[in-house]
Amino acid sequence: MLEVKASTGNSKVYQMIDFERYFSWNKDGYKFIITEVFEETKTKIDNRGKHNQLPFIEEMELLLIDMMIKDKDLVISDSRLMLELCMINPNYHKYFMDNEKLSELLNMDLEYIVDFYDTTNGTFKGAIETVIKKLEIKKLMLHQSVYMVNHISMPDIDNVSELFDYDECTGLLKGKAIKPIITHRQATKEESEAILGIERRTLVDEFNCDNVGQVIRKGMGNQYYTRVNKLILDHLSIVKFYQANKFIYNIHELARQKYKVLNQHKVKEIQDLLNLKVMIRIDKNATNRYEKAIGLLKEYDDKIHRIDDDYIDNINTLSNNLIDIHNIDGI
Repeated sequence: MLEVKASTGNSKVYQMIDFERYFSWNKDGYKFIITEVFEETKTKIDNRGKHNQLPFIEEMELLLIDMMIKDKDLVISDSRLMLELCMINPNYHKYFMDNEKLSELLNMDLEYIVDFYDTTNGTFKGAIETVIKKLEIKKLMLHQSVYMVNHISMPDIDNVSELFDYDECTGLLKGKAIKPIITHRQATKEESEAILGIERRTLVDEFNCDNVGQVIRKGMGNQYYTRVNKLILDHLSIVKFYQANKFIYNIHELARQKYKVLNQHKVKEIQDLLNLKVMIRIDKNATNRYEKAIGLLKEYDDKIHRIDDDYIDNINTLSNNLIDIHNIDGI
C-alpha cells in the first residue's frame, strides 16, 4: 500500500520508524498491530546536526517524569532505572555478571559479549546522566547519588533470661534462636565514606585496576563484588549495598508540566519507541565500529574480533536477547 520494498533484519527496524509517518502501531510479541492510519503523512524529521545527542533522550525524559509523578520518594539504582525506562529487558542484568553462561546459551564467543556490555553500559549510564542534567537545568528536580544498604543488627536484650527458654520437664535452659534485624535504608555519611574506601582499596590493591570497568573487562566482576561484599559485611555489618539515584522534586510542579497529559496508553507507546531507538543505535554503533576496525586493522589488534563478518550479526543477536522488551524469553 505504501509502495515501498519490504525489508528484513536491521533494515526493518529503521523502516518501522519511518512508517510512523503514515500510521501508528503497537507491537504484541512478534505481531505489529496497526492502530490508526493517518489522513495526512507526517513530515520526515531531519536529524542532521543532532548527532551528539542520543536519539532516545526525549523519551527517557518523558518516562522519568512519569515515574516521579507516580512515586513521590523515588530512590532507584541505575540498573533498575534502565529497566523501568525500557532501555533494556531483564536479561541484560541477569547475564551482566555471568557472561560465560550467556556465551554458552547463545553459542557465541565470549569476546563479542564483553564487547557488547562494554559499549552499551557506558552509553546507557551516560544517557541517564544527560537526562538528569536536563531536568535539573529546568529546575524540575535535584539529584543525589547515595548508597542504599541492608544493615544487620541484633535485637536489644534487656534481660539475659530473654536468651533462653526454660524446659519444665528437664529443668534445663535451652538457647533461643535469635533472628537478626535487617534494616533497608540510606547509608550514613560515615558508612558511605567507609564503603568508598573499601571499594577503592580492593580495586587498586587486590585487583590492580583503576576503575570497575577494567575489572569487568578482565572477566573478574564476580570476584571483585564478592570480595567487596565480604569486607563490607565484616567491617560494617551490611549484608547488601548498592548505589542509587535519589530524586528531590516538587510533585505538584511536575504535574503542571505538559507531561501531565501522559496516560498509560501513551506511556506504553513511548516505552516501545524508546526501546526500538536503543536497538537502532546499537546497530548503528556496531556498524561504525566494524568499519573503523576494517580501516584501522593494525591499530586494532586488541579488538580484532570487530573485523569478523559475524560481528554485526552477533551484536544484533545480543541486542535482540538483552534489549528487546518483547523478547525477554528469547534466550
